[in-house]
Amino acid sequence: MRDLPRRRTGPLRLLAAALLAVTAALAVPAAGASAAPAEPSSPAAYLAEQLAQEPAGEAVFVSDLLAGAYDTDALAEQVRAEFSRTETPFYVVVLPGTAGSSDSADLVAALRDRVGEEGLYLALSEGSVRATAATPGVRLPVDDARTVLLGDDELDYDTSPAQVSGRFVDALLDPEVGRKADEALEDFGDSGAEDGSSGSDERDSYDDSAFAEFLDDMRPDDETGLGNLGFLAATVAGSLVAAGATGHLRRNGLRTPLWRPGLACVAGAVLVLGAAVGYAAWNPEDPADAPESDASDAPGGGGGGSARADVTPEEALAEPPYVAATGRVDRVAAEMEDGRIPVDPLWSGARGDLDALRERADDAPVPVYMAGVLSVPSDESGGDPDVLVHALAETIGEDGLYVVTDLGSGSLEFATRGVDLPSEAQSELRDLAYPDTPEDLVVADRLEPVLEAAENAASDPQAGESIPYAVDALQYEEEYGDDTPESRPAAFVAEGFFPGLLVIGPIAGIMLYFAVAFLGGGTRWWGRLLAAAPGRRLRPMADRDVRRAVRALETSDADGPQVAEATRETDIALRVLRDERADELDLVGAVVLARRAVRRLDPDGADEAKRPVCMVNPLHGPSAGRGHTALVKRTGSGAGGGTGKSGGKAGKKAGKKSGRTSKGGKATLAMCRDCLDRDDAKRFPLRVRVGAGGARVSHLTLDRVWVRREYGAQPIPDEPLEGEARAR
Repeated sequence: MRDLPRRRTGPLRLLAAALLAVTAALAVPAAGASAAPAEPSSPAAYLAEQLAQEPAGEAVFVSDLLAGAYDTDALAEQVRAEFSRTETPFYVVVLPGTAGSSDSADLVAALRDRVGEEGLYLALSEGSVRATAATPGVRLPVDDARTVLLGDDELDYDTSPAQVSGRFVDALLDPEVGRKADEALEDFGDSGAEDGSSGSDERDSYDDSAFAEFLDDMRPDDETGLGNLGFLAATVAGSLVAAGATGHLRRNGLRTPLWRPGLACVAGAVLVLGAAVGYAAWNPEDPADAPESDASDAPGGGGGGSARADVTPEEALAEPPYVAATGRVDRVAAEMEDGRIPVDPLWSGARGDLDALRERADDAPVPVYMAGVLSVPSDESGGDPDVLVHALAETIGEDGLYVVTDLGSGSLEFATRGVDLPSEAQSELRDLAYPDTPEDLVVADRLEPVLEAAENAASDPQAGESIPYAVDALQYEEEYGDDTPESRPAAFVAEGFFPGLLVIGPIAGIMLYFAVAFLGGGTRWWGRLLAAAPGRRLRPMADRDVRRAVRALETSDADGPQVAEATRETDIALRVLRDERADELDLVGAVVLARRAVRRLDPDGADEAKRPVCMVNPLHGPSAGRGHTALVKRTGSGAGGGTGKSGGKAGKKAGKKSGRTSKGGKATLAMCRDCLDRDDAKRFPLRVRVGAGGARVSHLTLDRVWVRREYGAQPIPDEPLEGEARAR
């Protein structure tokens, strides 16, 4: 075999070697840059990095945004112990319910793809399993277990994630989880909009909750409830007194003494106040005697005991750095000290050009430290960004202007340390605390106005440092507040009692009185108007009254003129009722005659039977006297003027008998007591329809025998319809 010829060594080979060396030298900085740790580009990337630091197959990460409510290490161990019962690899992240803007299902799916290990992936929060994902090798009824948890009444929005984990694992291991999931779905369906019942159910639920909330506001076991109860009772008492006095003065004026109705109203007010005082004296639950709740029932309970934080955010305000835990504060402070603008890794929104913003901040007259954070009630500051930014200032300890923006609400809070910030600049920053936050918030754009305010700042070592508003409020309370609890009687007659009794209650009572009077008057006016036009009700009314008259005759043992008169009136009423020609006015006459017959046979009603009926409306019954009225003058003179339809001498004679004319042109008519007590505007004469298809008119306008003879007050012919036929 022949040897291959060797290449010659020459200028080309030397040139190639030089190029390779230069390329290698240029590649060294790039490799170094790529080796530097990069900021997580998404919440899923950040969470995957955190899970990678946990034991493989038993990874649990608890967000430091829960550090204000829980001991995050203890909570992680509780969750790990629960899921270990599944004997399946698991990767669990425990997050606040409002953290980040990513969709939970997408977040868990992305987390599964980034971790890339077989097992069960979950995102938990207080009260719920936010999302799940599993690799194909997992044989657990994940969907059914989540459905069962949705119908679990023992889980509330603030239930500890450890307890949620325990309930979820119990459902995963339950052999009947499929059946229970179907039942839960059926329960959801029954509470839906089937058969159109959901609307009323929702209204009933809302009414129940509103009433329960009202009762809760009146609880006598705290100062606020006692104050509300005292205000309500005083207002009702003042309303009663004012309404009673107004009614008395409106009806009687000053003609009668006010002390009698006044005493009645005051007695009612005293009863109301007495009932309220009695209810206030009943303390349904004394906090000192309240039973201690079990650790498993507490929000931090469940699993292996309580995971509550050792120090609450409220207790942490007593001294710097003002927060219940410093894990997140230390992390954010370290990034600030490195010259970066940290943004919460769970934030999935746009960050903007933070590097350019940082370069501009370096040119400010004072050091400016900025960050984008998420604030939730369970974090170490109790969801108060003002406390968090002061904690960062205390942790870093350098003079400067510290600013954080809450990425959830867009609010902005600041703290100063060794910086003189003019009041105008402070006002500009405070105006940014309550912004109209756009849906697509960009962190750099939100922080940019801070630099404009910083241009007016100057370093001043004598300026000291600011403190959180919550701390300032606590110090003021300690210095000027009264720690002595208010007595129960003092709470009952707190600031709302006397205004309710003397001002609000009387005004409400007067307004309520006139509202009820107006509605009642309108109702009575409408009722009298309807009663003045009975219409179709006349025939059954006449039939009923005639039958009653017949029965009275059959059962009467009396003898004498009154029986004869009653018999004659009943006989006429029967003939009218059976006559096909009878119109509404005839039926009215039959009713009046039948009722008069019954009174004649009743010893207690014999005197009433001798009196004429009310000529405003004969159906009102016997008259109580005669009253002046212009009803006859306005509507015609069938009853009092004698110039009705048929006019003439007969009408004039009838006018002399049934109606009397007084000075001023007003006639007098027989009236019942109710009509006598009213003026003409409130008197509604009987209106009847006469003739086929005729209009309904006042009976006083008709020249008929019934009107002329005052419905039997003067003798009625035995055959009234014969004469009526000629009068129509």
